[in-house]
Parts: sequence; C-alpha cells; structure tokens
Amino acid sequence: MNTINNAIPFVPENTTDPAAGLNLSLNQIDALLQVRVHTVGENAPPAGVEGQRHIVGTAPTGAWAGQANKLARYLDGAWQFFDARYALNLADGLWYVRQASTWASLAGSAPAWGSITGTLSAQTDLQGALDGKVGTGDSRLTDAREWTADTVSQAEAEAGTATTRRAWTAQRVRQAAVAWWNSISSAFGRSFVASADAAAGRTALGLGTASVADVTTSRTDQTSGRLLKSGDYGIGGTPIVASDSDANAGSYVVPGLQFVSTSGGTNFPPLTDRYFVQVISTGASGMSQFFISRTAGRLFSRTYTGASWNPWRELYHTGNILGTVSQSGGIPTGAIIERGSNANGRFTKYADGTVFMDNSGGAITTNPVTTVGTVTSVDSNKLRYGYWF
Repeated sequence: MNTINNAIPFVPENTTDPAAGLNLSLNQIDALLQVRVHTVGENAPPAGVEGQRHIVGTAPTGAWAGQANKLARYLDGAWQFFDARYALNLADGLWYVRQASTWASLAGSAPAWGSITGTLSAQTDLQGALDGKVGTGDSRLTDAREWTADTVSQAEAEAGTATTRRAWTAQRVRQAAVAWWNSISSAFGRSFVASADAAAGRTALGLGTASVADVTTSRTDQTSGRLLKSGDYGIGGTPIVASDSDANAGSYVVPGLQFVSTSGGTNFPPLTDRYFVQVISTGASGMSQFFISRTAGRLFSRTYTGASWNPWRELYHTGNILGTVSQSGGIPTGAIIERGSNANGRFTKYADGTVFMDNSGGAITTNPVTTVGTVTSVDSNKLRYGYWF
C-alpha cells in the first residue's frame, strides 16, 4: 500500500521492523508534502472526501473546533490536523503562508518579506542583497549615456549608502530606456523620434514644411503650392451658392465644382433654371464650362479659346432626346425628336425642322401640324412630309 496523497509506500506490517510507528510517520509526511489544499480560511468543515486537505479558518466550528489555522485532512472517515507553514490553494492557484494569527497569500501583502516602505538599511532581509552597489556621489549617475558594461560592473562592486543604492536602481531603469533608444535600427528612425516639433518631424519624413498655413483657405483659393483641403472646390462639401451679382456665366472661371448659379443671366445656357457649374481650365488660353440644370437635369457645355466663348452645346441623353423640339439659328435648343397627334392624324418632328405626317393608313385631308412651304404627299395622301419652320 501507498500513502494517499504522494503514493509513499508503507512498510509491510508483521515484519521485524516497527511498521506501525513508521507508517504513522509516513502518513504525517504525506499530509505535509506537496501541500495542495481545496480551501483556505473556511470555518465550517465541508463534507469529508478521502485525502482532501483544507486550511482551517480562525474561528472553526463542528469537527474543526479548536483547530484554528491548522491543516485538516480527511482520511479513513475522520479529520486529522497538522501544523503547516505554506500551501498551494487549488481554488485560486495562489501560494499561502501562515503568519502568527492567520494565513495570507503571497500575491497579497507578501507577509514573509515585511514592509519595504522604510529605509533600505532597516530591512535586514534585503540588506545583504543590496550591499555593495554604487558608491556615494558617483559621478556616473549623472548621465546614462556614459554607462557601459565595465562601468556598471565597477559601480556594482563599490559600497555605498541606502540612498545611493536607490539612485543606482533608478539609474538602471534609465539605462534600459537608453538601451531601447540605441536599439532603434537606423539613424533615420532616431532622428524622427527626436524631432522637436511637428515641422521637424515632417522634415525627417521628407514631407516638406506643410502646415496649416499651407493648405487652401477657401473653395476659390488658387495660391500656388497649397494643398487642397477637403471641402474646397466642392470636394467633400456643398458647392458655394453664388449671389445675384454672379449673373454673367463668363465669371465662372475657377477650376473645380464651384457654384450653384443664379437662375439665369448674361451668357447662360438657353434654359431658365439654377445650375451646378464645373470648370476645367488649362490657363487663360483654354477653358471648358459645364452647366447642369438643377431642376431639369440638362447638361450644357461650351469652350473658351482665349479670345471668345464658343456657342453653348447641349449634351443629349435618354432624358432629353425626346420632347418638344426647337432651334435657334440652326442649333437645337430643345429635344431632337417630337411626336404628337390630333383628330387629323399623327406627326413626327425633328430638330432640323423636318416633319412627317400620317393618318393611320388613311388619307390625310388636313395636316395634323402646322408647316411652312410646300408639303409633299405620298401614296394618295397617306403620308405627307415637309417643314414646320
């Protein structure tokens, strides 16, 4: 047979050896070796489980009465009690050490070492470990960069006061910071970390001297060399709404999405509406304007050649290719194709003035749309074509 906690073999009974006494000793050794307990500080004994150990509290009751701070083990249906000095608590994984009147974890007040809030010379447990450090008034404490492996070894060999030893400890912390600094892999990295301010940091990174003063100040700021700020030129923001004084479309010359124009004026596209304006410029000799009507969604463009503006041109799409056709001087000012009908038949107009008329296969007696000039009839007036202006 073996002991229950650490499997220590018993001496066989009925031999020439004093087995009974030896086995009793082995039981006690088993109770105190590798002390792993299930609870610490409980006063009421739990249900006994064979082999389990516990640290009794300071005011025990029941089967534990009178056994304060003892190690209790349940074996062979009864509780046994022992004096112990340390134990590992399986419940929280902490080591516990017995003091005069209670048990305390080493993760808490660490009672075995006492307080170290006073002067080091008063702590006899630490005195020997702290003796022989940096001497009093050692000038090498003034600058961590002067310390090398040799000087540290020499300083450690010198005797000194407790005050100097505390300074030496602080110096070692500074040494660690210096070691980190020196570990930065390149002179470039050290120069950036050492930058005195943001401007110096930008210089170290090769970003020039850009600052708040070097970005655009408005949506029409054209200062050379400035960085474009979000919201200027309509990027990331709402375009500027022009006042009625901006009633000449020729005043919209700053590149970018700049304005929502007034409802019309000199040189505006042939549509009374408010416009979003996009300007693309290559300088004083070349420029393009794009006006998008806010209500109708129609897009007009024109170019500047350096001397004058070319006529407005409308860009057609599925939203305006069909509608009411119109023109001015041979240039369409409305839709490209128009269709309609009345009691006299159907008609199709084109922006160049051409018009076709039919009467669903029957003869046309009266034109369904006004025309000018001579109308040509086809297939006994089943189809007529001519011009409406």
